Amino acid sequence: MTRGERDRFERLHALGASAKVDGLQARPVVLPIDCSDDGSWIKVCDREYMFPGLLQKTAVRRLYDALQGGLPTLPMQSLLEEIESRSRHISQVFSGADPKWRDIIGYGKGLVWLKVDA
Repeated sequence: MTRGERDRFERLHALGASAKVDGLQARPVVLPIDCSDDGSWIKVCDREYMFPGLLQKTAVRRLYDALQGGLPTLPMQSLLEEIESRSRHISQVFSGADPKWRDIIGYGKGLVWLKVDA
């Protein structure tokens, strides 16, 4: 089990360090999103999505990492360069994928993001 898998399990099951607030046990905040280490699977608000393509998986994982790191949006061109895509638009990366990818990936004004409230 990798560190990421363990951390994900702890978040999903509200394990790990907890705090007391005014004498009451406080539960950690669990984001409504989870992602496999390779980006092939992502869960957003209890809906699961699978991505078979290497560029798709890499893009999903990079967007997830950015969100977890406090960056809710990424510049589209930077993301495309980072995942080594020859595409000029994120929609080209996901062409051929299940059209439901648009339910969780948003884009506009040169930015791309995960829709965590999907």
